[in-house]
Amino acid sequence: MFNYKFAKFHIFRVYSFLMVRIAHKLEHATFLERENRFVGIIKIQGASHNGQIRKCHILNPGRMVKFLVPGAQVLVENRSNPKRKLDYSLLYVIHPDSLILIDSIAPNAIVNEALHQKKLEPFLHVRKIQREVSYGQNHKSRIDFLLDDGILLEVKATNYEENQIGYFPDAPTTRGQKHVKELIHIAKSNPKMKCYILFLAQRTDILSIRPFDTIDPVFGQLLREAKQVGVHLLGYSIKFEEDGKQAVLGDPIPVELPSYYLHPQKKV
Repeated sequence: MFNYKFAKFHIFRVYSFLMVRIAHKLEHATFLERENRFVGIIKIQGASHNGQIRKCHILNPGRMVKFLVPGAQVLVENRSNPKRKLDYSLLYVIHPDSLILIDSIAPNAIVNEALHQKKLEPFLHVRKIQREVSYGQNHKSRIDFLLDDGILLEVKATNYEENQIGYFPDAPTTRGQKHVKELIHIAKSNPKMKCYILFLAQRTDILSIRPFDTIDPVFGQLLREAKQVGVHLLGYSIKFEEDGKQAVLGDPIPVELPSYYLHPQKKV
C-alpha cells in the first residue's frame, strides 16, 4: 500500500486523485543569482515583503542557464521549518510560453500518481508498484519503479527547450549513463524483464523529446543502443492546475532519436 504519510513528509506533496500538489502558496520573486547548485538569491515581491532579499533552495542541480538567469521571474514557496536551513524553495521559472517546473522530485511523484490511478497506458494492468528498488549488476543501482516484479521503469525529466523540442540532459550525466547501461544489460540478459525509460517534460511548450547529443553524446549513444535491444522509450507532457500549485501527467509525446543530430547550441 502506498504510504501517504511518507510521501507528505519526504517530498512535501499531498496526493488527491490524479493531481500532485507542488505547493500550497506560491509567491512571486525575482531571481538575482545562483550562489551554488542548490542555493539561489531572490528578491521577494509584494508590498508585505518590501523587496526583501532572501536565499532559497533550488530543487534541481541542473545547469538551467537558458532560463534561470538574473532578472528571471520565479515562483517560490515559504516552507519554513526548524529542520530547514533555508525557508524558501524555488519551484518555477515564469516563461512567456509556459511555467517551467524545476523541482527535480516532482516528476517521480507525478508518474507515481499516474501509475496508482491507472492513467499511464502501458501500465494499466499493473497491480504492484515499488519505488527506489535496488537492481542491476551487484544491486548497486536503484530503479525508480519496479512494477509487478517484472517491469523496470526509469523516469527522466527535462526542462530545456528549443523550438518546442525538449532535450535531455542539459549537462553531462554519468548517473544517467549508468542507468541506461544497467537497463541495456538487463534487456540483453533477461528477456522476461521489460524495461522502460519515461521522459517527462517539465513545461507545457515541449512537443517532443530528444537526447542532447552535443552536451552528452555518450548518453545519446546509449539511449539509441537501449532502444535497439528492446528498452521502451516513452515521452509525456505535463499539465499545471491552480497556476502551478498542482501538476498532472499530460499526453504522450514522441521520443525522437535522429541518426545524427548536431544541436545548434554548443555550450549550455
